[in-house]
Amino acid sequence: MGIKFGKKINIDTLEKEEFYNNSKQIEQVNEKMYISSLKILGIIFFILFCLSFFVGIFAETRYIYIVTLIFTGLMYLIWRVSLGGYSLWMSYILLVGYFCISYMYEVYYSEHTSILLVSAFFLIHMIITDRGWRIKLFVGVMCIISCIISLLYKDSSVCIIDISSFIGFSICGAYLGGRLKGLRLSSFYNLEILSKQKDTDQLTEMYNKRRFFQDLAEKADENAYLGVLIIDVDWFKKHNDTYGHEKGDECLKIIGKNFVKFGEENKIDFYRYGGEEFIALSTTHSTQQLREVSNKLMEMVREIAVPAEYSPYKVVTVSIGFTDGVVRNMTECENLISLADKALYRAKTVSRNTCVGYYRDKFI
Repeated sequence: MGIKFGKKINIDTLEKEEFYNNSKQIEQVNEKMYISSLKILGIIFFILFCLSFFVGIFAETRYIYIVTLIFTGLMYLIWRVSLGGYSLWMSYILLVGYFCISYMYEVYYSEHTSILLVSAFFLIHMIITDRGWRIKLFVGVMCIISCIISLLYKDSSVCIIDISSFIGFSICGAYLGGRLKGLRLSSFYNLEILSKQKDTDQLTEMYNKRRFFQDLAEKADENAYLGVLIIDVDWFKKHNDTYGHEKGDECLKIIGKNFVKFGEENKIDFYRYGGEEFIALSTTHSTQQLREVSNKLMEMVREIAVPAEYSPYKVVTVSIGFTDGVVRNMTECENLISLADKALYRAKTVSRNTCVGYYRDKFI
């Protein structure tokens, strides 16, 4: 389909689209980073807490270690109990708590530059995968607060080092975090393209048979009402024999493109089922509405006016079989497809450029 993997991607252009298209994958990344951050914080401060009983230099800050361990445990419990799926916002809350603990250490225990704060400014961009402006806003606010606290509570010589460290490590973290986010978004982009290639018919660029059965399985799990239309291009072998396979491919492309547009306007999913056959799924159209849809599709194909000298209509036409019902498993889905196919066979036997439905054990 002319798509190159691993190409250089403009992150600013790609970011909004990829965050929307890959929200689930990004949430999973943020969830993993959130849990990893909790584990790392828990392990580091537990070790420091244990050392505080044996090493004098850590004893005076034991209170900080206890507060951090309690906070880390609470953040894990809150996420586990009620906020799973909101890892991004929990990560921001975790960072705010970490900053508050760092401020506490900064004010009460340290006259020197706080390694806790400096590390936070460096790691924010690594921990969170989010829209660039939101991370920059968060870092900017935290940087201003940190500088103000340093100005209020530190000597001027230490304050200058603090402010330069905060700004310097924020910029460094932003650069490295931006590169890391770029790699993540590029990976999501390539996976998305790969998924589209697997699910898309190469000729018509419609969803293919593989994607059809995937969607069908999802609908079966939902115990859903389902309408099925199977559409066959009339006398297509004669079309290839008369005009050549290249013209036949062009014919399928044109019809497929119009089916997709029609589907977007009418909440119907269209797929290329194989050869000159297409299949469509609807969860909103009644039996009578499926007949109306079928008539509209036949009219639309005639109006495309692809020449067909072999046909009594002198243009390419289609025949359609349709049925509907409630499906609870794949067996019932396959039965519904079989009934639609049976209706299509009846339509092609009786005539062409026509539609036949199957409802309650009879043709309609």
